[in-house]
Amino acid sequence: MINQKFKSFYHKLNTILIITDMLLLGLLIKLGLEWTYITLYIFMSIFVILLLRYLFLKEFQNENQTNKFLKELNPYDDLSWDEILDKVKEKENSLNKKIDTSRTEIRLYKLLINTFEDPVFVINKKLNVVYSNERFEKKFHFSESGYPYSLLEAIRNFELQVFIESFIQNGKNNELLSSSIEQNENNTPKYYYIKIIPIKFSEHYLITFKDITDKKLAEVIREDFLANFSHEVRTPLTILLAEINQLKNDLVTIPQYNKEHLRQFENIEQNSKRLINLFEDILKLSEIETSKTIHKEEFDCLPLIENIIFELKKAYHHKKINAIYNMESDLINADYKLLELVLLNLIENSIKYSEADLQLTFKMTIENQFYVLEVADNGIGISEDHQGRVFERFFRVDNSRSQKVKGTGLGLAIVKHIMINHKGKIKLESKLDHGTKIKLYFPK
Repeated sequence: MINQKFKSFYHKLNTILIITDMLLLGLLIKLGLEWTYITLYIFMSIFVILLLRYLFLKEFQNENQTNKFLKELNPYDDLSWDEILDKVKEKENSLNKKIDTSRTEIRLYKLLINTFEDPVFVINKKLNVVYSNERFEKKFHFSESGYPYSLLEAIRNFELQVFIESFIQNGKNNELLSSSIEQNENNTPKYYYIKIIPIKFSEHYLITFKDITDKKLAEVIREDFLANFSHEVRTPLTILLAEINQLKNDLVTIPQYNKEHLRQFENIEQNSKRLINLFEDILKLSEIETSKTIHKEEFDCLPLIENIIFELKKAYHHKKINAIYNMESDLINADYKLLELVLLNLIENSIKYSEADLQLTFKMTIENQFYVLEVADNGIGISEDHQGRVFERFFRVDNSRSQKVKGTGLGLAIVKHIMINHKGKIKLESKLDHGTKIKLYFPK
């Protein structure tokens, strides 16, 4: 702190020096300015005044900064000890209330999470478990007293580890179907639907395990049943079709054969072929649903489209088919055989559901991270009431024109599941009597 006597002395000395300098300066002006001891004295006195002013201002600035710091450090400087004690108690009570509220909320959250029947836990960015519900602790034999502990210690599953690390780094694909987390008592796999939920305003993540073993096994049983049933039925149907062809040929060789009997044989033959086609489509659909692995590659799709058009023109030679290509790029990233099946179903549908000359338009564009292949026709179109169901199994539009068309009702369902396996999208635009446009989105 600056001494008050020093301040008073400084002000008096400063005043005396200024008055003396003014008198001497006036005298020098009157006598004429010459370099004498008096002028030297004036300059020395001015130097002393400036030095004292500098020291005073610096000390005064330090004093102000010190006072300001002390004021911030102790806002109750002007209060008595009793008043300061009251303020401290008030702050303490407020803090205790906030702590009690936080503890109550934590208890409620823990109680809520513990009511889940499936394992739930919270991890940080280092993949350490910081909290888990009772179901998780019981299933993986960990207790609350061990927090935090490594997730890999609890769940020795490399696939899950990579999945979580990938989500934390990239923020994508927060859902996973895993079958190797643990085994049943009879060593059969258990299936879990795993989902990661980021916790806002923190670097923690909530992970839920949903046991879908029963649902998954039911799907496997259904797929196996369809595959086995289709195979077992198709074999006798093929034999039956061969016998019918032989009987029909024998009937023609008989003199004065009955044409009505021939028509009945042809009817049996057509329906046998229809049943065989139906079971073949069921087998295709079952295989597509079962096989999640696809062999994607980047290739030119235009030659594939032209080849399909060429083959279908021979099969439907009684119809005039015109193809228009508007391709910004021929490249696409897909499974070649599955794309061939998709295009075959879509183009054949367009041919079947067209009464006049058919015009097909193929367009390829790139939108964001997708190759977009568009197939449009000028066929009979689909009403808005039925557009939401055309990709369902066995669904067929119930009108007079579509009833005349032969088919299994599984073509568009096959297209839908192929696009699901590609992690792509499919969009349909159609207007009755004005044709149909289908867009296929393949991830780049």
